[in-house]
Amino acid sequence: MRENWKNFMKLLAILAGMIFLFLLWLHSLESVKKEPEGEKIRVEDVKILLEALELQIPFDVKENGESDSGSQDVSGTEDEREQDLTYGQYQTIYEQIGGAEKGIPDFAEKYEEDFAFLKEDWYQAFQLMLAYFDVESSIWKTTVFIIKVDAQGKKLYTQNSEYTYHSSSFADSAFFKEEVYVKGDELLTSIRTLDEKTILENVWVMEVTDEQKAEGVQYALSCFYRQVEFTVAAKEGAEREQVTDLVFENGMLTEAVVKSEKIRGKLLRVTQDSMEIEGCGIYEMEENMEIYKLCGTLEAQKKTDLMIGYDYTDFVVWNQKICACLVSREGEMDQIRVLLKNTAEGGYYYEKASVTVDGQQTVVEADQMDTGERLIFQSHALTDKVELEIEDVPRRPGIL
Repeated sequence: MRENWKNFMKLLAILAGMIFLFLLWLHSLESVKKEPEGEKIRVEDVKILLEALELQIPFDVKENGESDSGSQDVSGTEDEREQDLTYGQYQTIYEQIGGAEKGIPDFAEKYEEDFAFLKEDWYQAFQLMLAYFDVESSIWKTTVFIIKVDAQGKKLYTQNSEYTYHSSSFADSAFFKEEVYVKGDELLTSIRTLDEKTILENVWVMEVTDEQKAEGVQYALSCFYRQVEFTVAAKEGAEREQVTDLVFENGMLTEAVVKSEKIRGKLLRVTQDSMEIEGCGIYEMEENMEIYKLCGTLEAQKKTDLMIGYDYTDFVVWNQKICACLVSREGEMDQIRVLLKNTAEGGYYYEKASVTVDGQQTVVEADQMDTGERLIFQSHALTDKVELEIEDVPRRPGIL
């Protein structure tokens, strides 16, 4: 009986030991950190941003992409462009800039030394670095929609600007909206790609081509927008030589809205937000109205380039507003039509007009003209090349 009791106690002790070891094993599993999931920050981008802050902090990289505390610097190599920053490398940066004193997070509870560092954590820390090392605010955050990338020249074109870019991640960023860091006219790095719809309004589609592929017909639109020529793939065709709204999502063209309604007439007047066209009336201008000179070298022009008194421009109308102007030929400049503003009242109407051309004065009073009548006066002094034409407008009879 006593022997059986001893054996039972031994078994009980063995069982208790096994339970104790099992609990230790579970505890060890809980204490092992799991590598965080998410997009990683690359060594290349980190070095670009540190150099923009004029911080020279060396951390080295093996050619196989592994960190090495005592190996050669391979800045700018393909290994660096592909390698993710490790937490050990972040610790080196953190210590050399005095991160603890500056309140920059060390993320020690989240990472082991060889874990790849998350992009979101790096930019959280970098935002705090800017406060200490960029006192002139020369680096800022902005959002751009990229319409063309010249990988060979390291140039990038957005809706409104041209940049030189640094991070190789921009090489494949055409037609994406990116949140980026900028310094001067240089794009440094991309913080994140934004999943947002973007509309390029009033693009000039020069040509449309198609190609038969296994998945069906693939179209290519050759476009011109704000001095930039670019080509974009499309699942559906569009009309060539038309003003078009291009709708993009996730780097893909999803819709092309053609604006084909046009009017033509002599341009009589241009104000800040409207145009008067002979025979058509007054039209408001869209906020994003574009002007394209189609004759000679294709180029985008400004509102001040439009010539008053000529009828060689097609005005594209959308929702009763002018969204684009298509200039079809150069002005010959044999006539210049101007609208004289009344300096006394700030209006465009007069009871009497007095104009001096080449030293010869001409005076015209309203009661000398009938509504809609035009008078032409030619100067015979000096150049003998200036004509003055006065029209009594029908809006306000008796007023020039």
